[in-house]
Amino acid sequence: MARWEFLAGFGRYLSEQGYKDNSIKTYDHNAELFLRWLPVRLREQPILVDALVLDQYVSDLHDMGFEQTTINTRVNAVSHYFEWLADRGLVNASPVLKRHHTAVYLDPPASFSDDEIKDALREIGRFQNNIEAAFLTMFATGIRVSECASLRLKDFHQRDGILWAYIHNSKYNSDRTIPFLQEEYSHIVKKYLDGLVLSDEKAFRLTARTIQKYAQIISEEVAFHFYCHRIRHTVAETMHKRGYSLEQIQGQLGHINIRVTSYYAKAGREVSYEGDIYK
Repeated sequence: MARWEFLAGFGRYLSEQGYKDNSIKTYDHNAELFLRWLPVRLREQPILVDALVLDQYVSDLHDMGFEQTTINTRVNAVSHYFEWLADRGLVNASPVLKRHHTAVYLDPPASFSDDEIKDALREIGRFQNNIEAAFLTMFATGIRVSECASLRLKDFHQRDGILWAYIHNSKYNSDRTIPFLQEEYSHIVKKYLDGLVLSDEKAFRLTARTIQKYAQIISEEVAFHFYCHRIRHTVAETMHKRGYSLEQIQGQLGHINIRVTSYYAKAGREVSYEGDIYK
């Protein structure tokens, strides 16, 4: 069979497993890179690919100078690829073993300090009100930038004096309804939302890429590295300092694995408890 015949349907399989478009594109591309690397005889008979072949693949990636995180991503794609082949009955089992994955422990980004938040908010306040509302929503909830960009007017509602948001079409199917954890920010966002009319329109009228571009503008104006995902880490760590459980933080952020939540919240460190999520 030609190489692409062993890829036809892989993306559909990943979609059925709940993966989003960007993840599917990444896995599909990395699986194709693996097939290009294979000798022709193995491309045509994937059942002959064994753990020793994977050993050589990982070794070659190291020799080509790839970072370990990139190698892990490549191997993960190959693992999914062989799971799909096994599902189709073309192979008996995946040749990818635990030894082909190497754990990478990176220090999580430092959360923003009170002064850094103040400086960032000063810059955010100079933007149009839809941009300001988008950033304040992320600071008050910890949602992903893609989730923020997807929010519609009808996804917000007020209950018991608290502003809530329904997060939909989320990574790993982590759809959830979560509260705004900062009252001052929620008032500003609520005032902005009250000016909108169509319930199904995008609340902030911004793409994720556009929000990230504004984050880059902020980063160029302040004396520290400002980016959207660092807001998410800040919310997680601040919630932990306030005394929220890891399960509560996991629910707020939409993590599928609580170990990821522990990493975000720096739960292994000694923490102090404060009365408000932000000073």
